[in-house]
Order: sequence, then C-alpha cells, then structure tokens
Amino acid sequence: ASVLSSEQKLVACSRLCREVLGAVAEETITFDREGVAGVFDDAIGVLNSAEMNPIASVPSAADASADGDKASSKSLIRTAFKLELREVTIPTLIELKALFERSRSPRIGD
Repeated sequence: ASVLSSEQKLVACSRLCREVLGAVAEETITFDREGVAGVFDDAIGVLNSAEMNPIASVPSAADASADGDKASSKSLIRTAFKLELREVTIPTLIELKALFERSRSPRIGD
C-alpha cells in the first residue's frame, strides 16, 4: 500500500511538472545553475515511477460501481489526471523536447 493517496500523488506530480519541468522548459532555470540537473533528474525519476501514478490503483468506473461515493471520487481523480496530462504535462514535455533539440542536449536520445 502506498503512503500517499491518489489525490496526493496527483498534486505532487502536478507540482513537479509545473514547478520543475515547466521552469526548465521556460528557461526560468537552466542546467548551468548548481543543483538544477540533479533536481530535474529526480523529478523525472519520480514522475516516471509506477508508485507515483495517481490512477494506477484506481479501478475503472465499472470495477468500482459497487460503492457510489468511492466510484465517484475515483472517477474524479481519473478525470483530473487526464486533464493534467492533456493541459500541462504533455505540452511541457513537448517544450522540453524542443529545448533539448535546440541545445543538442545529451538528455535527448537518438
């Protein structure tokens, strides 16, 4: 069992994406500042971990139909996660990729 609830995971992932990845993508912070590369790598590691997936343990609406309130809450988490992906995470990753390509960063694979 996870120490964090699905809601807490969603908030943590959102903040990492907005505050760390977003700041790098917008060039508010750069890798030439001490510690930025480590923080960036840690944020990517956390966001990439299965344990931090806010909907991994959330059953689908069909699976959770037995308990109306619980199903409603889980459906809300699933919807919020999809919205966050569509409106923040994916655009941020696209910006990062473009930045890394422009700068010929070793952080982008072949």
